[in-house]
Amino acid sequence: MGLRITEREAALLLGEKLPPHPKYHNKPERLDGVQFDSQLELKRYCYLVHVEMAGLLTDLMVHPRFDLLAATPDQPVKCGEYEGDFSYIDEMGMWVVEDTKGVVLPLYALKRKLFRANYPDIKLVEVRLCKKQWSSQVVA
Repeated sequence: MGLRITEREAALLLGEKLPPHPKYHNKPERLDGVQFDSQLELKRYCYLVHVEMAGLLTDLMVHPRFDLLAATPDQPVKCGEYEGDFSYIDEMGMWVVEDTKGVVLPLYALKRKLFRANYPDIKLVEVRLCKKQWSSQVVA
């Protein structure tokens, strides 16, 4: 019978440097050739794919990017970028950008405000998983 050790333990025995654990204990996952930042995001993707197959939404995109612009007297200046988790057109024909959230960090709160100021016609929704049910909140 042989000795059984984990990959992490083997790396430690060999003196290899290990990547740090994620700060908020998220586990990056990969599905359909797409890298997701967390298992929560992956679960939401699977849910949205089923909803799209049912015909309740269209044009599902993963990790859409939006330029964040600051107003100056001369012209708008790009001051950053907002990357949502998903975007799609809902059954009412409205463009929706979703962000799955476990923890709201200060940088996200700032980018959320800038996004709302730059794109008032796009509905921004924060989604959480509470007791095995999706809970969504539209950001005003």
